[in-house]
Amino acid sequence: MPLGVRIFLVYFLFVGLTGYFVLSTVMDEVRPGVRQSTEETLVDTANLLAEILRQDVKNGTLAQSDLPEMLEDYGKRVPQADIWGLRKEAVNHRIYVTDAS
Repeated sequence: MPLGVRIFLVYFLFVGLTGYFVLSTVMDEVRPGVRQSTEETLVDTANLLAEILRQDVKNGTLAQSDLPEMLEDYGKRVPQADIWGLRKEAVNHRIYVTDAS
């Protein structure tokens, strides 16, 4: 095998391994930040919903409230949003209302 081909193969192997390790390190650094921001949004949404429903749950009038109708209307919404190149055309929250016990 000629020396030039050997040098090219070693160079290609070096560049490939370097790229792999750099990409692996970047992904390990980015992934926790993405998860943290997603979890923060979920916690904020859950607390907002809890505050909205607090009085109805406390009074025991949740079944008579407008919540079922509002959730049904929410499920029928078609947002037509473009989020980083991905089309969002349906809402997909799962909402469960429970008491503290």
